[in-house]
Amino acid sequence: MVDWLRARPEVDRRRISLIGQSFGGYLTARAAAYEHRLAGLVTDPGVVDAFVDWRKDLPPSLLRLLAGERRTEFNRIWNSIPKHLPEASPPRPRSSRRSWSSSSPARARRCTAGSTPPAP
Repeated sequence: MVDWLRARPEVDRRRISLIGQSFGGYLTARAAAYEHRLAGLVTDPGVVDAFVDWRKDLPPSLLRLLAGERRTEFNRIWNSIPKHLPEASPPRPRSSRRSWSSSSPARARRCTAGSTPPAP
């Protein structure tokens, strides 16, 4: 991309910058580390590891499975959670939506409390 921009007569080669958001923000930082011709970088990587935030709300029994390298058992329980969640409903107006991230770990905790998810 930088080569293409530098070849354009209307582009000031000294002012080529890169911007990225979300996963693009993660990638732009990596790209800029190896591209010496950039004048600037604006990056917002967003959530790099969502599990870090979720981990604090998971039950200790589930965390022990993960820490003990019992990933197969952890994944079996984790993957069973969605079938115990209510069906997705049509989007509601933004003002009435609950935060997905604040309710999901709590629901996951209830679903994994005894390693067998309860019926909804």
